[in-house]
Amino acid sequence: MTSPNDERTANPLLADVPAVIGILGDPVDFRAMHRLAAVPLDDYGTYLGHVEALLRSHTAKGQHTIAVLINPSDYTDFCNQRSRDPADPLSRALFTATEAASATHVVYEGQDLHELMGTLADRAAEHVTWDIASGLLLSLGACSRCGHDIGSAALQKATRLLAALLNGVGPQGSSRLVCSFIFENNPLAASLNVTHETADVLAEATPIEAVRYTTILAAALAMGGPGGVVMRTTPSGPDARERVCGWRILHGRLAPLTAAEVFDAYCTGPTPGDLVGPESGVDYCAGFELPEDTEEPVHRH
Repeated sequence: MTSPNDERTANPLLADVPAVIGILGDPVDFRAMHRLAAVPLDDYGTYLGHVEALLRSHTAKGQHTIAVLINPSDYTDFCNQRSRDPADPLSRALFTATEAASATHVVYEGQDLHELMGTLADRAAEHVTWDIASGLLLSLGACSRCGHDIGSAALQKATRLLAALLNGVGPQGSSRLVCSFIFENNPLAASLNVTHETADVLAEATPIEAVRYTTILAAALAMGGPGGVVMRTTPSGPDARERVCGWRILHGRLAPLTAAEVFDAYCTGPTPGDLVGPESGVDYCAGFELPEDTEEPVHRH
């Protein structure tokens, strides 16, 4: 039997070839692909066992491996548009490679399969949210008062506000920001993780996360809310206390919440009157004033 080391010796370029593996995220999607004769197995549990074995096999060979979620509806559209047979393994391979080029793939690093699938599902949801917010900004057109493109103005304002938020914390520790708002009864949200290690804090963020966060914030500003921004900062140092502060999205601006409002938001359960105890070692603070938010709000029709 040939070992992974033997394979690498026989072909030293093997480790340079990335592996892409498509995963069906739940039994419903599995059955849909099975009806298309696009998966050669009958049982979802057995299928997941083969997926995990394949992932570990590629890792053992030293190959860089990424995983993507397979959406049966998207796969059907892909095959129809290209007049391809969905039962053809090459069709699945081409579709999986196409999906891997999107922002929803996850690098496999030996993590538990269910953890990997959970991360994939989160990435897919984030991508959908990004698409909705981007489409919303594109649909707003030009301001009837000044003629400026509303979406572009909102993105510029969101970029300045994000920089002001991060610079307002100071050079210490790390922060997690969450922006959320309601659009047509659908909650849209994005998060951003940064470390405060340089003068340009935003440069420390993951580019795709920064773009996604800015897009959601821009859409919230353009629509005027309702929504808000919460920032949780973990200062450096063993005895430092975490701080949570927040802002309400109001009329195209970020209005600072008071410390009491931040406390209430974190210590009130989903049911009215249901109280949750404050976290140990956390200070609930008022949002600070943002210099960039003294400008005119983003224009709307």
